[in-house]
Amino acid sequence: MNLFVKVTPGARVSQIKDYSQDLFGHWVLSVSLNAIPDKGEANKELLVCLSKILDIPKTSMTLLKGHTSRSKILDIPLDQDVLNQRIDKALGK
Repeated sequence: MNLFVKVTPGARVSQIKDYSQDLFGHWVLSVSLNAIPDKGEANKELLVCLSKILDIPKTSMTLLKGHTSRSKILDIPLDQDVLNQRIDKALGK
């Protein structure tokens, strides 16, 4: 499934900040990253961070769009229900 992600690089800690719907009804995951957006470092950190939080290998995720943007679309091997459960757990819900 496709996961929409909004990235904020340069944070002290890599973590999920929010998971909410945008105006078009897409669920968007907001993530702060402890990496700078230089030579793909933030993209690598995003995959590492999400692999830990979602409990999936980073090699199973693919960055489809947004290689140089803060708005990204990733292909991940989870269905919506499992994704929601793992994100809620990470957010302490």
